[in-house]
Amino acid sequence: MKTAIEEGGVGLGQALPFEIDKFPDTIRSRVPGCDPVIVVFVEEAIKCIRNNALLAAAFMIGAASERAINLLIHTYGESIRDDANKAKFLGRINGKMISKKYDEFSTSFKSCKSKPNDAVLSHDIDVVIGTMFQFCRITRNEIGHPQIVPDLDRGVLLANLGSFVTYIERIYKLVNHFRDNGVVV
Repeated sequence: MKTAIEEGGVGLGQALPFEIDKFPDTIRSRVPGCDPVIVVFVEEAIKCIRNNALLAAAFMIGAASERAINLLIHTYGESIRDDANKAKFLGRINGKMISKKYDEFSTSFKSCKSKPNDAVLSHDIDVVIGTMFQFCRITRNEIGHPQIVPDLDRGVLLANLGSFVTYIERIYKLVNHFRDNGVVV
């Protein structure tokens, strides 16, 4: 770290190169069963940030986020114990855009009777998962459906990439909870 600063490779407020390079390995170690597609998109986002390709980095983060949210929503739906409720939920998300799927999931989860006992997992979904998901989705959409060139800040992207590890970890804890305990709505 000292050498990087002394050589001018890192300025104040910048993530250090060895920090962002660890994110994929950190995800793999904290979430051993993480979908490899998610990790590959995170690795691509890091390459893009290193090359100052901020639009591409934001798109990669958004793609990884969408993959994770889809996994969460579909696992939730498939884990619903009552077949009639499962069919209703899956029917409401089938063929919908990711934002609508997330809205259906969020609404259903609020009335879920089999929420995790862990307060962080059961009460912070809209704050930790929902906020990150919406940021990634909106940013990715601005890039993927361009009207103007989005004004992206490297620091904001780095901060969101840094938060991505916790985001994926929380998603997978919920996925595992749903798989292990089923869902009662």
